[in-house]
Amino acid sequence: MSGDTHTIVFKDEFLSSCEIDETEDDFIVGGSKILGVYYPDQFAVYLDGKELYRGHMKPQAYISFMPMGPMISNSNKGIIIECLDSNSDTRSNEELYEVLKNNYLLK
Repeated sequence: MSGDTHTIVFKDEFLSSCEIDETEDDFIVGGSKILGVYYPDQFAVYLDGKELYRGHMKPQAYISFMPMGPMISNSNKGIIIECLDSNSDTRSNEELYEVLKNNYLLK
């Protein structure tokens, strides 16, 4: 997996089950309205019960620092997992890439 951002697009069935406050501004609130979690909450990505990496929800705009490592924020119909510091980027994982590729989940 490569690139500056990894985008996860959710199915409409999942999105319709989410309680999303459309009045919240993503930039001001940070985190993910779709997932209903906000900074300083953390997340972890697992594959077959093994933790691949972890990170934070993107902080609110008024926070004066950004956490190290991967961060989740909102995207159109999904979320983005990005990392601002390439030295602390733990997202790339060949095993995860192969699972996504073999299940036709990459675009």
